[in-house]
Amino acid sequence: MAKIEKYDNIAVILHWIIALAIILQLGSGIWMVQAIENENSRKTAYLIYQYHKSLGLSVLIFSLFRLFWRIKHTPPVLPSHMTNIEKLAANIFHKLLYLFMIFIPLIGWGLVSTSSYGFPTMFFNLFEWPHISFLNEASNKVELHQFFDFSHKIMSYLLIALLFLHISAALKHQFFDKDNLIRRILP
Repeated sequence: MAKIEKYDNIAVILHWIIALAIILQLGSGIWMVQAIENENSRKTAYLIYQYHKSLGLSVLIFSLFRLFWRIKHTPPVLPSHMTNIEKLAANIFHKLLYLFMIFIPLIGWGLVSTSSYGFPTMFFNLFEWPHISFLNEASNKVELHQFFDFSHKIMSYLLIALLFLHISAALKHQFFDKDNLIRRILP
C-alpha cells in the first residue's frame, strides 16, 4: 500500500474544531427548540441559545478560514485505488459540507436578525455581535424570519444526513477497504 498523504496541521486542527462545534450545535439546537417550550427548562434554554449563537458564529469564522486555507493549500490527492465515482462523490460531499458549514450559520444570523424578540447576541459573553442591519430593519421581517427559520431547520437536518454519509465513508475506508485513509485527517 502506498504512503498516505496527510492534510497539513492547520487543516487537521480546523477540521476537528469545526467537527466538534457542529456536533455540539446540532445537539444543542435539537435540545433547545424543545426545551424552550417547557417552563422548567426555559431559563436554561435561553442560556443555551446564546451559546448556540456564539458557537454558530465561530463555525462560520472557522469555516471561512478553512475554506481560504484549502484554496491556498492543495489538499492531498485521493488514493489511486478509489474509483472515479468514489472520487466524484468525495469531491461533491466536501463541497456540500463547506456550503452547509458556511450557510447554516449565515442563515442563523439572519434568523436572529429578523427575530421579533430583538435579543442581542452576546458572543461568549465577551461583546455584542451585531444583527444584520438591513434584515433587522426590513419591512417584511416576519416573512424573512419564517424563511430563515425554515431554511435553518431543513439545512441542519440535511447536514446531519451529510455528516452520517461522511462518517460512514470514513469508516468504510478504515474497516472495509482497510486503506487507512482516515490517517490523512488525524493529528
